[in-house]
Amino acid sequence: MIRKLIYRWPLERCVCQFFWLLQLPDIVQHGPEFSAEKTWLQLSQNICEIQKQNASNLSFEENHRFAYNMVLNKEGEMLYKGVKKLVSDNLDSMANERIIPFFPSGTADALVRSTEDSVLLDKVKRVWEEHGSNMVRLGQILKYMASFHLYFLFHSP
Repeated sequence: MIRKLIYRWPLERCVCQFFWLLQLPDIVQHGPEFSAEKTWLQLSQNICEIQKQNASNLSFEENHRFAYNMVLNKEGEMLYKGVKKLVSDNLDSMANERIIPFFPSGTADALVRSTEDSVLLDKVKRVWEEHGSNMVRLGQILKYMASFHLYFLFHSP
């Protein structure tokens, strides 16, 4: 860790104050040595954690900065296609694991059919609600992509 001394002169009080700031090394560079592949790798892992409902340990600011820097460095298409694939893959896996096993058996008994239909609808509703909450979280992280990259994607001459 590198310590850097910052000198600040507050105007409201005529007292000099010294502050020590700790500069922590970044895992992924966000400056001139930007790497789209490394940034996407970290962001995609974090998106997968969000989709698994394990977002409590993730930093909102860091994920937003990853997406912002990708768009800023003209990697918005890579970000858009990658997020689209991750969301699609997640929906496919949720459908295969949580919905398809509960499809009705096709029996003639009305009571059994009614129960199976009810279970299936409940599973579809749960998957849809989880997908909706995932999209809200991803939307918060990807606000810059939605407002900037998609505008130019659909309004380019």
